[in-house]
Amino acid sequence: MKHGKEFSKLAIVGNKPWEKHMSKIADWFVTGEVEYFEKYQEAVNWLEKEQV
Repeated sequence: MKHGKEFSKLAIVGNKPWEKHMSKIADWFVTGEVEYFEKYQEAVNWLEKEQV
């Protein structure tokens, strides 16, 4: 929460249902975009993609 306004994007990578739910909760505390991925490279690609 202390750094919630310092991020424009946050990628959470995991393979458990609770991790996916945690990404939705994290979205409440971060002003930027939060996305959940099961594959690391997909997360990296999303993070590197320019924001619109």
